[in-house]
Amino acid sequence: KTLRFARYMRSLRLLRVSRLQRAIHALKDVAISEWFALVLNLVIYSFGLLLLCHFIACSWFAVGLCDPNEGWVAEFDMMAAPLGKRYLVSMHFALAMFASS
Repeated sequence: KTLRFARYMRSLRLLRVSRLQRAIHALKDVAISEWFALVLNLVIYSFGLLLLCHFIACSWFAVGLCDPNEGWVAEFDMMAAPLGKRYLVSMHFALAMFASS
């Protein structure tokens, strides 16, 4: 029963992604100017990069939790920190990964 629910939720997510893609293509087709299309592409690529950084940040935090005594989360006492600070520190690492390469 749980598996069926998970499949249902996944199909809903895929449906939303396909609708979003159709909406983006429709916006590009109706683009008033080349400048608007350029800005739209910039926003799309920036959002994609931010999403990728989010996944890297969450993965980096999970890596820090693997060893509760010696990981970077324990070393900097991050479990006592508020959720926002933990996320910002992890996101800082992810953004630094892109900026340094």
